[in-house]
Amino acid sequence: MLETNLLAPCMLTYTFLKKLESRKSRSALINVASIAGVSPMPKFSIYCSTKVYLRYLTNALGEESLRNIDILLLSPGFVTTKMTLYKTGFDACTPETTAKNTFRNLGYDKETNGFWVHEVSHLLLQVVYRFFPSFYYLTVTKIAHQTLVDKYAKAKEQTSH
Repeated sequence: MLETNLLAPCMLTYTFLKKLESRKSRSALINVASIAGVSPMPKFSIYCSTKVYLRYLTNALGEESLRNIDILLLSPGFVTTKMTLYKTGFDACTPETTAKNTFRNLGYDKETNGFWVHEVSHLLLQVVYRFFPSFYYLTVTKIAHQTLVDKYAKAKEQTSH
């Protein structure tokens, strides 16, 4: 996880920034974090920490005066993929929706969640974590953890048949 979420983005950013800066045309750097980087979640400490790191890295780069480079952080919530096992619905969107909305924000915002529901979730998580930390730890993280455990148990059960 550390290689994928920390080392690879650092190496790729370092490698490509110099090339992007030397271009005459406008360029973009989009780092993919997660809504899980908004506030800590017990039992997901390493994952959340790597996403916080990407948030800080991307925000710091966005504050540097990089010529002709738009810097954007994508922090989606649940996206429907084979890995996540989520079905598209109110709280989960398709990768296509995420990509379309991300490119729409490029050059205008510093961060996007890629889906309006994820934008609302992001805001609510920040408010609840900041002003009601006990509720956050006792309720929100417990529900999130149980949801993930149930989904993966169900998937494992289906693949064993």
